[in-house]
Amino acid sequence: MSQQCALVAKKANGAFLVHVASSCPLAANGSALDFNLALVFNKNPLVCYDPDARRFVLCDWRLLRPVATQLAAILNNGTAWVQRAKARRRACDDLTPPNSGPRQ
Repeated sequence: MSQQCALVAKKANGAFLVHVASSCPLAANGSALDFNLALVFNKNPLVCYDPDARRFVLCDWRLLRPVATQLAAILNNGTAWVQRAKARRRACDDLTPPNSGPRQ
């Protein structure tokens, strides 16, 4: 399952794409293997949601690290984005059949 929402900001000399990407890979038996959610800028993940810590963390340690640091702080400061990430993780867990056992 993958879901993306996009926002395009146009400038005179080009365009930039920022989107939210999430995935919920399933094992052959239908159990959820993992959950991923990231805020991506031009195919470069900036901020990722850490479901164990229940907060957004840096994905980018290169040139855009200062931007990613500020963005993670903003997302963690408000509850809306953290709640959205938790809701997507619950939706991922809901895909798991009832008899497939605990999450791996």
